[in-house]
Order: sequence, then structure tokens, then C-alpha cells
Amino acid sequence: MQHPTARRGLALLFALFALTACGDDDGSSGGDMGLDAGGPSFRADVFGPIIQGSCAVSNCHGATATQANLLLDTADNAHANLVGVAAMGGPCTEDAVARTRVVAGDPGASLLIEKVTQEEPECGNRMPLVGTMLTIDQQNAIRDWISRGAPND
Repeated sequence: MQHPTARRGLALLFALFALTACGDDDGSSGGDMGLDAGGPSFRADVFGPIIQGSCAVSNCHGATATQANLLLDTADNAHANLVGVAAMGGPCTEDAVARTRVVAGDPGASLLIEKVTQEEPECGNRMPLVGTMLTIDQQNAIRDWISRGAPND
């Protein structure tokens, strides 16, 4: 005969096992479980409406000109040249250490946030350089995407 405490412990162990064994039925890996699925998508909410329309234009960061060695002409190029990449150019380096364009998960440490939210950023120029600043909604989409870990989704 088992002791009642032992039975409860065993039941708790089985319950915990059942909960940890649960997962998505779609067969996807759990690698993105920390992401907020309801947050902005890089391709749909950041690259498409913001970067393509305001940054990847001629004489800025498009295929015909890459100011600050920052090519943003396609979603893959934009992501590869933003996330975890040091800024180029003198104004955004301090003691020869460049600021990081996008620090995944940390919008406050990301130079991109400073560039698109401040009229006069600490280094370099505000972006976009020509025209009006990004709207609050656009700024928030970028900030939220970075907070999600800046996935290439």
C-alpha cells in the first residue's frame, strides 16, 4: 500500500510531465516560443511599409546608393545589415567602438531607434534624412519588432 503523500507526488509528477510534453501540433520547432506571435513582422510591418518606402530609396540605402555602407534594398539584405551589425562612419563610433544598428531584444541600445525617433540623434543624422520623421506607429512597429528579438520573419 502506497502512502497518500507518495501518490500525490506521483500524480504531480505525471501532471508536470504531461504539461511539458504539450506543444504545438503543427510540427514546428520550439525555437521561437519566446516571440510574441501577435507582434509586428519584419517583412510585413517593418521592411515593406517603412524601410522600402523611407530608407531603400535612391541616393539613400537602396541598390543604387548605400549611404554608411547600409544596403536595405531587399528584406534579407536589410535584416542582415541591421541586426547585430556595427554602424559605419565616424559620427556613430566612440573611441573606435561602433554603436550597433539593431540590438535584438533591446530597442534602447539600438542605434536605429535613436535615428528614427529623435530629431537630433547623438550621432549622425535622423532618419529618414529627407522628408518627415516616421510616425509614432511606424516607430512603435520598429521598437516592438526589436523587442521581440528582431526576427527575420
